[in-house]
Amino acid sequence: MKKNISISTYLLLFIFFLSAVPVFGQSDMLLYNFRTIPQSVRTNPGIIPRSSYAIGLPFISSVYNKYFNSAFTTNELLRSRSKDDSLSVDIPGILPKLKDRNQFSEYSSIDLFFAGIRIKRGYLTFGLRNKAYMNISYPHDLAEFIWYGNGDYINQELDFQDFNINLKHYLDYHIGYALQFSDRFSMGARVHILHGLSNIHFKRMNTQVVTRFDEENFYSFEANTNMLVNTSGIEDFEVEAGSNFSIREYIQNKNNSGFGLDFGFNWQASPGLNLSFSIIDLGYLYWVSGVKNYQSARQNIRFNSIEVDLTEDVNALDVYIDSLKQVFDFVETHKDYFTSLPTRINIAAFYEANYMTHIGFVAQSRIIDDYMQHAFSLSFDRLLTKSFSIKAAWSVVNNTYDNIGLGLVLQMGPVQTYFLTENIISLFDPLNGRNHSIRFGIGINVFKEKDREEMDDLKRDFPRYGRNYQEDKYLQEQIQNYWERKRVSDSRKQ
Repeated sequence: MKKNISISTYLLLFIFFLSAVPVFGQSDMLLYNFRTIPQSVRTNPGIIPRSSYAIGLPFISSVYNKYFNSAFTTNELLRSRSKDDSLSVDIPGILPKLKDRNQFSEYSSIDLFFAGIRIKRGYLTFGLRNKAYMNISYPHDLAEFIWYGNGDYINQELDFQDFNINLKHYLDYHIGYALQFSDRFSMGARVHILHGLSNIHFKRMNTQVVTRFDEENFYSFEANTNMLVNTSGIEDFEVEAGSNFSIREYIQNKNNSGFGLDFGFNWQASPGLNLSFSIIDLGYLYWVSGVKNYQSARQNIRFNSIEVDLTEDVNALDVYIDSLKQVFDFVETHKDYFTSLPTRINIAAFYEANYMTHIGFVAQSRIIDDYMQHAFSLSFDRLLTKSFSIKAAWSVVNNTYDNIGLGLVLQMGPVQTYFLTENIISLFDPLNGRNHSIRFGIGINVFKEKDREEMDDLKRDFPRYGRNYQEDKYLQEQIQNYWERKRVSDSRKQ
């Protein structure tokens, strides 16, 4: 038995299954200005945490993972059959939900080490993070072309240039410093020294396809192509039978270098109102180790149907891929290349109703290759006791509106434990969510006794009066005296 094969569906199934697996992730916006947590400097290096010293416990001080799917949920992709309760893949039901350009991404990081220390009117932080990032975008035309085949697109030009895969794994050595220039203004920066471990980057995917039909070749397609795919460190995973993959050699690869920069500031525009700005992960990675580049050698190609004898022991997918390789004629080279970091820009405003209560707004833009995500968040946080604080938020992330966030911080002596999620609903119902997030950590968070006494005095006064300090002259004098004493103390130390 012979069967004409025009377009394989394996690629589409791979993309859809990969994007439908729900994992969990953290919220940058929920962490923003949450000064009880020392790691809040990650979102704005210009803010100064409340603690005097902070030490993150290795591997558990900050565990972070974020997942986003712009098109569909897992339950929308997988349908149960009424006959036997088994699951089936509903690709035809998903295709109408796709936009012109669709995207899913996952971003994870684990702190291998983190430390922070208050130095006079400044705050110094440094540490090491293990970071991994994946972003895949694909056009609606490509998904339908793969699933339905090219029969419905005779003499129509389809553009696949929005198809992109970008995977990065790297180590991040960072050091930052924030300085309180005045009572109302602080500013800081952070430098990242990066070591790339592995990467897949679709640099160019300029491909236009036109389907033709004739009685001799049946369905075929003509394509104009200009493709370039860069990889680095991928051969480390190509372990042959009987050999061992060396994690030590993989991690110790220091040949792929990079640089990043964070910048931010916080300004008290009026009593109780703080405005802030930050730009995070502005930088690049330079890949030189184990580099392989795959570039299409032909700009104009023609691909006819192929025949596979299904009665023989043959893998139809392998035959199809081998045929594509021959047609596209990829040329392999070994040239080093650059990739950019996923950059975030934050603009925020926070109103301090009293020392223990804050209301905030954060607008964030994330730049991933040439794709930009937008989000904003409204939040409320309160210090319920000296050892327990809570933060709640509502966020809009890439046209998803059901993101109810929750943050909990418990301070037991010097040990701090925290938990943040941008979408508490999807945490309990992950199969029906498109945006999942979680961050948690345990670390040492120490306050100097003098600073603790000063701040405890203010904490007691604010609830006693039950009013905001804009209306209370006594509390305004207390705050002024507090900062005056700190200025005198700092000047004597200098």
